[in-house]
Amino acid sequence: MKKLLIILLLLTSTLLCKDDELYVRGKILDKNGNPIEKAIVIIPEIGLTCETDKNGFFEIKARGGKIHLEIQKEGYIPYQSEILEIKESVNLEIILFPSIEEEIVVTATKVETPIKEVPVRTEVISSKEIEESGGKTLYEILNKKGIGLFAQQSCSNCNFTQLRMQGLEGGYTQVLIDDSLFLKDLHQFTVFSK
Repeated sequence: MKKLLIILLLLTSTLLCKDDELYVRGKILDKNGNPIEKAIVIIPEIGLTCETDKNGFFEIKARGGKIHLEIQKEGYIPYQSEILEIKESVNLEIILFPSIEEEIVVTATKVETPIKEVPVRTEVISSKEIEESGGKTLYEILNKKGIGLFAQQSCSNCNFTQLRMQGLEGGYTQVLIDDSLFLKDLHQFTVFSK
């Protein structure tokens, strides 16, 4: 009888002392619904980080309270969630958007013209080539392609760098993304500096 009582006490004390395990689970997808592998998921409030698997899934053991998620993946815009009140395990689905879309067309004309009819050198860089380049900035992607684009340090005191295309200064260059003006007068733009 004493053995039974001791076993019963041990079982109930184990159940009473057990913490409620809360999990933040989810799936990270791209804008087309495809899973994103090896995205970094961070919960700064508790200092935990994990990486998504090949199916885009992640799971982090958390404790109750207010948290937010930060998700990072090269080639995608970093994501920060709103503050989440964790009272029970949650399942999330998060969509990341690419930092550079589809393809890059580099040309020296101001009007859209079929590539076969362009009188000047034109380059089209496909989304596959963008991914394979491993570049993190527009400059790195274009520079690795080897299309006559380079950065030149214009001021040794302030470390100001300008982007030159086909030998022309930045003021003669414009960057358009999806036919919309993204950058103009690249001699005033310093993101491309080393």
